Amino acid sequence: MPRPSVVIIGVLLAILIACILSAGCSEGLPLSSECSYRVSYGGNFLLTKDQPEFKLTTPEANKNCHAQMTLTYWYKDQALAESGTKPPVMYNFRTWTGGFPDPVSKQVDAYNDQGVKVKAWKASVDEAAKNAQGDYTYYSVYVFYPRGTTNYPKDGVEADIEISYVPFKQGQSK
Repeated sequence: MPRPSVVIIGVLLAILIACILSAGCSEGLPLSSECSYRVSYGGNFLLTKDQPEFKLTTPEANKNCHAQMTLTYWYKDQALAESGTKPPVMYNFRTWTGGFPDPVSKQVDAYNDQGVKVKAWKASVDEAAKNAQGDYTYYSVYVFYPRGTTNYPKDGVEADIEISYVPFKQGQSK
């Protein structure tokens, strides 16, 4: 009869192999089939003095499955975009009941609408809202100029938003 420690190691090894073969783990366990059908939702927006904010919100989403939310933004003015200076915008990643603090943010290379490489800033979150009340949630990305902004960037700030999420289906577990 095998020793209990050998059985435990075998079970843990089987879980690890399942994670590797499924190409991803969520909290150390293989992803459920409930979270396997994903859709992308997003667009490109221009923040200006006349349009100082934008919010993109998904339709009803499965709150138990992670949403990958990404915001990439850069100056529309070519010289400013090539400078590497961070545009003066703020953002947050939210659900209808709360937000996700401290999104990962870094400088990246992106391509503007003319196909020219520019220095951009990218923030992202990969989280679920499983503790939210109700059967589903809405994921959203909100980008805006800070309150009191008076010196708006020439030509504005271009923003790409993408949210990959799992749509809510009636009858899903809570």
